[in-house]
Amino acid sequence: GNTVESVFAHLYRAMSKTKSQRQSFCSSFVRLIDDQLKNYQLVKYLTQSLATLPFIFQETLLHVLSGVSRIVEFKGTDILGVLKQQQHAGNGSSTISGEVTSVPGLLYILRLKKYLKTAFVISSARIQAYTSVESKQTPITTK
Repeated sequence: GNTVESVFAHLYRAMSKTKSQRQSFCSSFVRLIDDQLKNYQLVKYLTQSLATLPFIFQETLLHVLSGVSRIVEFKGTDILGVLKQQQHAGNGSSTISGEVTSVPGLLYILRLKKYLKTAFVISSARIQAYTSVESKQTPITTK
């Protein structure tokens, strides 16, 4: 077939010999997406690159999906809070919060999540189960 492959595919293969290396590589992508959420062009490029990595193990996909789910959950909640505040304060579209400028980036993340779930037939319940187990094993770090 004429499959599109990520420009990072060779690097992914070279650096992903173990579970820990695969997860670290993908976590770096997810953190960069999270850190650059307001730069929607970069987020678009990163999500497209991540979507076309040569994934072999479902656990790696679950790791990625868990990470992007957390971004959507936390950033989405922040954006909804800001919009509710603006609505209650009577601020229409005159003031655009920094959080709201993340919306285009979040849309790319949602597209990535939908694509990976569909392409690799992974259910939301499976992602949630993986996230629950992972959160018990992985210490939470703050910025």
